[in-house]
Amino acid sequence: MAETPPPEDPTVVERLDPASFALTLKADSGDAAVRVDDAASLGAQEDLAERYALTRRLGAGGMGEVLLARDNRVGREVALKTLLPDLAQEPSARARFVREARIQGQLEHPAVVPVYDLGEDQNGRTWFTMKRVRGMTLDEIVRWLASGEPDMVARFSRRRLLTAFGNVCLAMDFAHARGVIHRDLKPANLMLGDFGEVHILDWGVARVVAAEEFRFARGGPVDPGANGVKTQAGAMVGSPGYMSPEQVRGEPADARSDVYALGAILFELLTLAPLHPEDTVERLVVATLQGADARISSRTPSSRVAPELEAICVRATALDPGDRYPTARALGEAVERFLDGDRDLELRRSLARKHADRAVEALETRPEDPDGEREARAEALREVTRALALNPEEERATVALGRMLAEPPKVVPPEVERDLEALRNERVAEAGFSSILGLAAWIPFVPLVFWMGIRDVRPLALVTLFLVSAGALLGWALHYRVMDQRYGFISFGLVSLGLTGLAAIFGPLVLVPPLVLVNCAFFALHARNTFHRRVVLGLGLAAVLAPLALSFLGVVPAPYHFEAGRIYISPGATHFTPLPTMLFLTLSTVLSVVIPVVFMVRYRSLLDAAERRLLVQSWHFQHLVPDDARSAAAASSAPPLAPPTGCEFQEKIRALAADHKTSA
Repeated sequence: MAETPPPEDPTVVERLDPASFALTLKADSGDAAVRVDDAASLGAQEDLAERYALTRRLGAGGMGEVLLARDNRVGREVALKTLLPDLAQEPSARARFVREARIQGQLEHPAVVPVYDLGEDQNGRTWFTMKRVRGMTLDEIVRWLASGEPDMVARFSRRRLLTAFGNVCLAMDFAHARGVIHRDLKPANLMLGDFGEVHILDWGVARVVAAEEFRFARGGPVDPGANGVKTQAGAMVGSPGYMSPEQVRGEPADARSDVYALGAILFELLTLAPLHPEDTVERLVVATLQGADARISSRTPSSRVAPELEAICVRATALDPGDRYPTARALGEAVERFLDGDRDLELRRSLARKHADRAVEALETRPEDPDGEREARAEALREVTRALALNPEEERATVALGRMLAEPPKVVPPEVERDLEALRNERVAEAGFSSILGLAAWIPFVPLVFWMGIRDVRPLALVTLFLVSAGALLGWALHYRVMDQRYGFISFGLVSLGLTGLAAIFGPLVLVPPLVLVNCAFFALHARNTFHRRVVLGLGLAAVLAPLALSFLGVVPAPYHFEAGRIYISPGATHFTPLPTMLFLTLSTVLSVVIPVVFMVRYRSLLDAAERRLLVQSWHFQHLVPDDARSAAAASSAPPLAPPTGCEFQEKIRALAADHKTSA
């Protein structure tokens, strides 16, 4: 049974045959291999003016110029390309020109501009017509994007450029499958149409590989001895900065040479800067031979390019062709895989931008009434959280959040007031427990008073009654969890009355003032507002001045007598037995020093903790803003590593918000 022969490779069957161009004696088209007797193949000369109505010049290159013309037969606009007058009579230039038209005409692909006609005019100038395409070259687009033109930035997103780049890769893979190497891919030769179409221009230096070189051109195993055909005298073919190292060395180009150029174009699309930034041909050649540094993260960190795209650029522009992507399709598929994974990310970014815009709009409304302002800020906060949930790096959302955190509302929201009230009650409860401990300090004085000797028990009984009543009230409120400002002020009044009774021992100016000071300072720290603090101050002064006024009016005996330049204290409630009296004075003096210090240390610790939390929040707020804005703010602060105070951070956030608003 005879074996069925394997089917032929369709890519080989459809590939272009160099012999079909009737232009070269070898696979490559060095000038020495160009046949110059091909005029007969172009047909009879004709008058262009009869066939085409020339309108205006569209552009020019190194060999020819492109004119806008109207085809009088068909009635359509076409682009007519003709050799420059200086080159019209040069056989080699004419042959290359015809070769370009035939290569471009046989590559039937949407990205390759179709050729309609080819011929010579009555003056012997060669011309061909092709579809008139409209759009912008990638070179123009990159320059506009680099300038920051808002309309261009909005029109040509990175995703759109990458999608177009993927289509270019597929088109080049189509050309490579037919044995055609472009050899001059660069942004100026790639055009994006107004309706998403992509065009690859200028096939003037394209190379058609021979059948035995076809596998090599498709990125197969390289056999240095299998390809002995080179451009004449090892001449470079292509554009410096985009041509591959092997093209610079004058070696025959294959598909991976175009892959290198595509990698350089991709780098430029991502960074808006050329892969080789050198300014002279000599430097571009040297940089290409030394190897490209396509690491975007180190070259242009501000580009914020995904590491997957950076890895694609690095591989596509590898110095060794064997380290590059084997085909343009493989390069395009790598970009497409990134886009597949990035499609959801781009959607989230788009939604995040919309929520951020709504947040900024809500902040800018600034209604006059408190309820309207509260609703606007609540809406802005909701939109900011949605934006940051979708894209934590959304710049406008972080700036809006910074503004809300740095600029308090005109009126404190009711929810905040409730929280503050609950916090105050919690602090009052803590103070009530501390007050009970302070009142318990009267216990060790009771036996000392009896030791000193009691003359009138009534003032001492009142002191004990008021202090015990204050302690009992605080204990009851704490036990039943009803402690608030009311019970605090009642207990403060009872303690003040109790301290007034102590004036019956040493008078109102010896022992009472430091104790009143401790009592007033403690309760003033927990007073709700200025009015309550004034009440505390008034009661404290009354505890000192009331007994003194009663003694001046003669209601109670005067505690102080002056005789021969000396002052005498007359106790009203006790005797001044030496030892217990000194113990009483010593203990009361020690407590009047220790108790305030303990309270101040405690509240200093609370204040330090609060300041630490504020500074940590300030540090967090700093890192909410984008890196470049935070760096600019940090550069203007001194010292640079110290966290800013609340006021300083508010000023930075306000400045950042103003700058962002101006740039937007």
